[in-house]
Amino acid sequence: MLEGTKLFLFLYSQNFFPIERSGEYEGFLSFVRSKKNVRFYHCKDSEYYFSHCLRSNDTGNYNSPERTIFQKNGRPILIQKTGGYNTNFDDRTGETNATALNLEPIFVSGVLYPPGTLFGVEKKGDPKYVRNIGNQVYDISEIEGLLPLRLSMYAITQGEQRKEAFGTQYKEFLKSLEYTGTTEGNIQLFRGLAQQIIDTQN
Repeated sequence: MLEGTKLFLFLYSQNFFPIERSGEYEGFLSFVRSKKNVRFYHCKDSEYYFSHCLRSNDTGNYNSPERTIFQKNGRPILIQKTGGYNTNFDDRTGETNATALNLEPIFVSGVLYPPGTLFGVEKKGDPKYVRNIGNQVYDISEIEGLLPLRLSMYAITQGEQRKEAFGTQYKEFLKSLEYTGTTEGNIQLFRGLAQQIIDTQN
């Protein structure tokens, strides 16, 4: 069975057979579902913007890649694209397109989501942190809630498996990367980057 189909069935089956947070799943972190709105719930270009987070150029200006890491005991749990590069924030509603990827399986209100799922993040305190320039690291205790959006391409290994699951969207994604010279990326690269940011700030 193809990866995309497996992941879909894994999530869908939990409507009927919830996974208990015990046994092999006991160590997975658990969050509550946020009711806060997020712009561009199913934006097809999210992977493209996330790929810019893998660029090595320094942060500190409007066009540089900014990342916010949520960690537990020095272990990266989520990476969020923030800062100046195509990060929108509505002062009136508080809605933002600063979405995040989980870097390990997590429960959100009883549903287990695989690594590479897109989430909206509701953080405690001033929500305008998403506009900050430069990398940021917060403990997961700062998360008020997470809003599951959709599986990203990063939930699936590269190549034919992504092509099967995302079709035309995947082809457009690859084409857009040609113009920027940005790597396609995978969840391991995001995890390594997030760990590096944590280690640098400690």
